[in-house]
Amino acid sequence: MEQFVGFAPQLPLQEANHIRVVILLPGAFDDPIKCALEHVELLPNSDYEAVSYSWGDATVTKPILVNDRIYPVTTNLFTALQYLRNENMARRLWIDSICINQTDLDERNREVRKMREIYCSASQLLIWLGDYSPMTEEDVSLVFYFVEALFLAGQEERKAEYVTNLGIEAMWRLRGKLKRFLESRSWLFRVWILQEVAVRPVPHDYAPEITPLVICGVYELPWFHFTLLSLYWDRDPRAKFRLDLHPPEDNLWRIIAVSELHGDMLERDRPLADQIACYLSFTAGSFQATDERDRIYSLTGLFRSGQIPAQLLPDYRKPMSQILFEYAIYLLKDPDLIDIIQFNSGTSIGLPSWVPDWQHHAPKSWKMVEEKDRFGGHCRVDEERRCLEVETFTFAHVLKVVLQVPKYQHHSSVSAWLDDVIKNTANSIDVATQDHPVEQDMANLCFQFNVRRNFVQDVNLHETVLKGEHGYSSLRSFRAVDTRLHSSPTLVDLVSLDDMWHEIMESTTDRYIFYCADGSLGIVAQKCVSPIEGDIICSIKGASSEFILRPHGDRYVLIGYCQRTRIGHRFHASNLGLSKISDKILQSLKDSWDEGPLVRMLIC
Repeated sequence: MEQFVGFAPQLPLQEANHIRVVILLPGAFDDPIKCALEHVELLPNSDYEAVSYSWGDATVTKPILVNDRIYPVTTNLFTALQYLRNENMARRLWIDSICINQTDLDERNREVRKMREIYCSASQLLIWLGDYSPMTEEDVSLVFYFVEALFLAGQEERKAEYVTNLGIEAMWRLRGKLKRFLESRSWLFRVWILQEVAVRPVPHDYAPEITPLVICGVYELPWFHFTLLSLYWDRDPRAKFRLDLHPPEDNLWRIIAVSELHGDMLERDRPLADQIACYLSFTAGSFQATDERDRIYSLTGLFRSGQIPAQLLPDYRKPMSQILFEYAIYLLKDPDLIDIIQFNSGTSIGLPSWVPDWQHHAPKSWKMVEEKDRFGGHCRVDEERRCLEVETFTFAHVLKVVLQVPKYQHHSSVSAWLDDVIKNTANSIDVATQDHPVEQDMANLCFQFNVRRNFVQDVNLHETVLKGEHGYSSLRSFRAVDTRLHSSPTLVDLVSLDDMWHEIMESTTDRYIFYCADGSLGIVAQKCVSPIEGDIICSIKGASSEFILRPHGDRYVLIGYCQRTRIGHRFHASNLGLSKISDKILQSLKDSWDEGPLVRMLIC
């Protein structure tokens, strides 16, 4: 629960199954905001609407009256109450910052454990996206019109007709407004929204009486309309096939994915450890909370009541380091969840290097562990020494740190920036020792790394650009492809190519490129985390990536996970292409485990 400092007008709740409800009293838009608090029993289909919103800056507040006492609320909530208030009748709402006494840690612990039931039981979920700023009201009205039009065109199977009537250029401009609108909505980046949306009944069925309502200023649309944006379907209407483009905002995709996973996991009764690992992997590095502990605790509402063991229940007396350590110990009781160690950003102080802090994006999707996928690896946590014992296979050693990928700044295009990164890498390596062209190796590495980490829906476009007509044969290949594809652009060229270049830029910027003794190039997945000469490159049995370990006495420090141009000790990445690259890499790692020998190492 996000922190709020102030006095508490709330009277103590007398019954464990009671909650408070805000009675928002009627008034004109600019009238002082007056509320009352009422204690009610938490029952299914209760008579209140739950408000899902972003707090904003908790230090910037405006006063309202709660039970005739002045009470400060954040600016975003104040604006929401102005728009949600009726002129002639009261409105019953559940709002976390008013209904929970934020100054009482015991109450916060209790109420956070009720969040699932609170949002499940509400008659409606109101998603408040804020007022129009930083856009204009006219732009926001166009965005809502565009979303509704896309939904209706899809429902009526008139996609091609809609695109034809609107025109490609107008579609492109509206997509740009939609993207800017979504990127400017802080709600999309708030971690609590995941459970608030997911626990609602059948959130992806179009039923106006139960689907959440999305509100921005005076404009409203059912949440279901926005969920279809994750399958953005647009293309030149003359084409005979459908092409799904990159979602306008990745977090929109993540919210929808978590909602769908939630229903599937409950139906299949997945083990709790699998569920926790899956949800945390989807949210890692993507969502925010005022209280960092809520990056973990906000997800507990996705689990069945009574399913969470006592040591994992929300407890705001614990520091974040203890919470992360306890969750890691619980998850790694299952050796086949060893992949969670990829989610350490390498920047958290006071944590063992193998404990994930979940502030780092790892590969784009978490593979649920099925019986056929169990590898039977050794994984043991020594709680007293705070170490992790694993089985490893060593492939190579780091010979040289080549460069840190610079930020895109003064280049004419992103493709020109990538060409320069590749050129600078080649200039730093003795090409006479290479059995593959360095330029081609580096190009393959960047593209494969991006495909593994991002929601790439058009892998064929990546293949086309990467290979060109004769492969990456010159340091200006990407610029040539870029120019050719833009010579007669269609909407899909413009959208897909632009998204592709920016995905590659975002996934590689600030990462370190290194060179190994076996002639391979590699990239560290964690931002701003550098290997050093002598670090070892190894696989850990059960994990789907290679790792960088640094000797530390009789133990090792986990530096991060990486991707190289040589897959395992057998395959060169240029021979694998981009399609199903993650599966191919995992198969190569499996081969190394089968051939051995495996060595047990202690990671501290």
